[in-house]
Amino acid sequence: MGGVGRRVSRGGWALFAQGQTVGRQIDGCLICVKGADRCLRECFGGRILERLTSLIPETPVAHTSLKPDPSIVRGMELFAGLDAAGLEDVIAMAHTRRVAKGEQIFAQGQTCDTCHALIDGRVKIQQTGADGGQAVLRFIGPGDMFGTLAMFMQGGYPADAVAVLDCVEITWSVETMNRLMRRHPDIAMNALRLLGERLQEMQVRVRELSTARVERRVAAALLRLTRQAGRRVEGGVEIDFPLSRQDLAEMTGTTLHTVSRIMSAWEEQGLVESGRQKVIIRKPHQLVALAEDLPPAPAGSPEKPAG
Repeated sequence: MGGVGRRVSRGGWALFAQGQTVGRQIDGCLICVKGADRCLRECFGGRILERLTSLIPETPVAHTSLKPDPSIVRGMELFAGLDAAGLEDVIAMAHTRRVAKGEQIFAQGQTCDTCHALIDGRVKIQQTGADGGQAVLRFIGPGDMFGTLAMFMQGGYPADAVAVLDCVEITWSVETMNRLMRRHPDIAMNALRLLGERLQEMQVRVRELSTARVERRVAAALLRLTRQAGRRVEGGVEIDFPLSRQDLAEMTGTTLHTVSRIMSAWEEQGLVESGRQKVIIRKPHQLVALAEDLPPAPAGSPEKPAG
């Protein structure tokens, strides 16, 4: 991939991938399949910001054996830098279990006694306020840790974790994780870095809620989910797990009515397609322009869907 694709921060809108994606080799835009430099030049006409060219990792394998194996945790950020013996130590202390769709993995306020890593499926992290209102904080995908940083906090888990799909997860008790951190200091250092990244992410979300128009917030949320769980399909990118308009409303601090109005307008414009808790981004370049409040695309340069 060209130089532009390598100069960006990790937090950018990721429409670009390297690796095997949905049965084909991709090195560039998930939609037009152009290289990053060419996509930015031709599809955005020079309007796009540099950070929009960050890379997303290859989609994790969807089905994993329940038999623990060190390869399961090798790519997890919490265990980055561990050698083979260290990974063997981590997995030897782990427990693997299945979680049914709709099952609550842990509850807001519950004592944090377990650290979790998702191997397969999708988990929703949601928080309930004193008035009963809910906010969706994030969706967890394969390879992600969750409920782990809460071990450093007082007051228990800050949110609920609910399986959106049938899941397979690995868990460690907090006592075990503390022992692993003392034995392998890289784990503790990685945890501090992840805490910083989560804090930075929350600051971005707060800024969006405070300053961005609701259309920009919804576009940004869809792009985040595209980065996390985008699957290239004919004519667009599908967010590859059930996503309702209520979920989007709770992610963006607005109402179901407002999200429905926005999504219906975008469907009429051909930007998105939604139904039965599935969302397909038909024109992701235009969605990026909405999220970044960029000027309209110049005449004569329409976005070409994948075909």
